[in-house]
Amino acid sequence: MTAKRIYPLLLVLILAAMLDTCVAAYRTPKRLFAAVAGEETAISGQLEGQVVPSGAGGTIFSENKVTRPALLKTLLRVAPEHRGLAIRFVERNGRLWRAVLTVQSGVAEGDYAFQVLQPSEVGLNEPTYTVRVFGSAEARQASDPSYTVRLTGIEPWWLILAAFPPLVILMARSWQTSRAEERRLRRIGIGTIYKLARRKDHWELVGGLGHADGLRGGDPVDLLRPDHAVLAETTVHSVKTDYFTAYVDLAVPVTPDCLVARRSAAPAS
Repeated sequence: MTAKRIYPLLLVLILAAMLDTCVAAYRTPKRLFAAVAGEETAISGQLEGQVVPSGAGGTIFSENKVTRPALLKTLLRVAPEHRGLAIRFVERNGRLWRAVLTVQSGVAEGDYAFQVLQPSEVGLNEPTYTVRVFGSAEARQASDPSYTVRLTGIEPWWLILAAFPPLVILMARSWQTSRAEERRLRRIGIGTIYKLARRKDHWELVGGLGHADGLRGGDPVDLLRPDHAVLAETTVHSVKTDYFTAYVDLAVPVTPDCLVARRSAAPAS
């Protein structure tokens, strides 16, 4: 498979994975945790109301972040507790809490609601978190909001990471090849069209030949089709070191992929 075919495929893959990531994020409830029976899952959330000081002392920064298991047990609790589900808090940083959810083997599939409370709180109307337990990793994969995960078992951002480097390499190689071809054509007196603008009664054309290529104001220049066949003739209006400007009749079917050539170089290919 050629680079010209691989490039659009990689681009489509990246765009599809990005779209799938956005759709999955939109479809995933923020307070829902998917877990498989017999496995551990990292979970996190935020506390409601005023955050109770840790009482650990020190600066506001050290007091704001708590990771000591014994202290976390006095600051956070889960209600109600569900048999076979264990939540072990590993950090409280301001309102943010992080924990490890362990689901024992044999726990029935289904949804288990819980709240994360501080010592002074008896219960909250909202928010309620939910653990959705699946009996197997296959069942968890089949219900994933990401179509990529459902089909391949791979998170879509992994596809983006995998496809991006070869895409960049192909873009760089394509640019190098284009520049090399442009230099080759210029050596034989043929240039590309830098600008093609439609005016009221003419085309304004800027071509990639200039003083450095032996071109002077008033010189005749041929317009070439992409296959190097002569399309029409025009005259240089003004010229700079690397480019010239010319005006072309609107009746000439010139397009941005056409070429320009010094009169003596027009037949070259």
